Amino acid sequence: MHRYDEDGYLIVGERDCCERFEPEENGLLCLRECWHCKWADFHKDVTDTTVKESICRYERNRKGEDWKNYHSGYYVSDELSDDSDSSNETDVALRRVINALSENETENGAYRVDTGSFQDIFRFVSRVIERTGINVQLILLNLEHNKVKEEIKEECASKLAEVISGSLRRGDVSNHLSESQFAILLMGSDTGNGEKVAERIVSEFKKVVPNMQEISLTYSIENVGA
Repeated sequence: MHRYDEDGYLIVGERDCCERFEPEENGLLCLRECWHCKWADFHKDVTDTTVKESICRYERNRKGEDWKNYHSGYYVSDELSDDSDSSNETDVALRRVINALSENETENGAYRVDTGSFQDIFRFVSRVIERTGINVQLILLNLEHNKVKEEIKEECASKLAEVISGSLRRGDVSNHLSESQFAILLMGSDTGNGEKVAERIVSEFKKVVPNMQEISLTYSIENVGA
């Protein structure tokens, strides 16, 4: 049974969750629980970390709104549930998994990942190429900076990361391999398009890092699966 406070707001436990989940500021995306959701009041009093229940401030979770089912710590709304059709329970579970796996934000530009994830994506893409024959380009960008201070190196790397993200499509993948190297996977791109993308990145980088004679940016391109 649902429990509500005197204002009709839903009382939730720290491990409860629903598809309305939105991470609080600096919250953990991988833990889609009310404890990390911006709609709950768990962290309203930052001095009390022992509280086990809180209030959900999402208006559609209030008493009299569209929530009706509760089981196994998960809330299921009318939008995803139909008691008259038991097969719909599978659909609800599937959509919940999709929600958990999906991005919470739709940022433009390349999908930036860590080195381990980039390696996994590269291996998967290589398998896809074997089966479909799609064109995929790997671009390796090299920052060359001799005799410059560490803070300048870090600033250049940060600005290059921004340029890369702004120069690519949402379907491309980028990774900061090392202090001076970035790797990019261009999906569905041939060598000619890869050259254009790389040149655009170099050109934009020169605009945001002007008058730095000690800094240079070079690139190399290879067909993945060639």
